[in-house]
Amino acid sequence: MPKLGPDVVTELGLRELLELGHRIVVICLKPPVKKGTVFYGLWGIRCVSGDGESDRVLVISMRSSKIPDRPRVFKTLNGVASFLYSLDFGTVCIPMHEGRSAIHTPSQDRTAES
Repeated sequence: MPKLGPDVVTELGLRELLELGHRIVVICLKPPVKKGTVFYGLWGIRCVSGDGESDRVLVISMRSSKIPDRPRVFKTLNGVASFLYSLDFGTVCIPMHEGRSAIHTPSQDRTAES
């Protein structure tokens, strides 16, 4: 895993942590507004260990160490769903109210689809 601060993780690191039993928490940062057929809002992702001791924010992968870590924020409902699907979550739950969160556990998701 790349060397980052103790409370952040990149997408590559997130994939590795999921294999080790970590969970993903999707947090609604700004309630969505529907424009046409698309919901626009703000959502963030956290990665939490099974025992709850480790809690990391998903950040944008930067190549330069001069640029500080920036949280990765999703601006559309479809963007969040697509990201979770790319991580092999076949079932997703995305909170629609500010401050609310939804937990995604890889092992539960794979069991539910069987």
